[in-house]
Amino acid sequence: MPATTQETQKINDLLRNLEKKIVDGRFQEKDWEELKNLYRELEDLWERALSFLELAADVAQNDPELHRKIEALRRERSREIVSVFAERLRWLGRDPKVANALSSTSLYRLMELTRLGKRDQVFYALLRAYAASSNTPVEFPSELARAFKPIYSQEDFSILLLSFLAGVQQRQSQESKQDTQQTEE
Repeated sequence: MPATTQETQKINDLLRNLEKKIVDGRFQEKDWEELKNLYRELEDLWERALSFLELAADVAQNDPELHRKIEALRRERSREIVSVFAERLRWLGRDPKVANALSSTSLYRLMELTRLGKRDQVFYALLRAYAASSNTPVEFPSELARAFKPIYSQEDFSILLLSFLAGVQQRQSQESKQDTQQTEE
């Protein structure tokens, strides 16, 4: 459901109020909390808009004209969408449960498959790694599955997956350093 006129007015009022406080030099700690909450609300609205765009693309597969319009909008907004989504996937990759599901070897294989544009093989390798991880399989993250939707171009897909894999690599590198330090002690 799109933002209502009341929601839009509320956000605009909050923005004007915060802007006035900043310009007047009256911005304080409580205003910071208000700004942070506003940012979260905007992020939620952005997420809802992205979900609708993805759903519309799924539904419009059989209507070429509508699909073309959705694709045009997606291309227009794709940099912002991909940038925000890539950062979220990088943080997802840093999650210990997520990072531990992938070995270093599979990480390099996934990077290469991503580079080659083999979406189906990347998805299969990730799903297999999650299913086989430790004694208790880790649930495949729905946010990661979203990166495989056809609405994302091959270039966007590569950016998203490589961002996720960069987060995994950062986490594994961090754990490796900690293990080395503990061994030396």
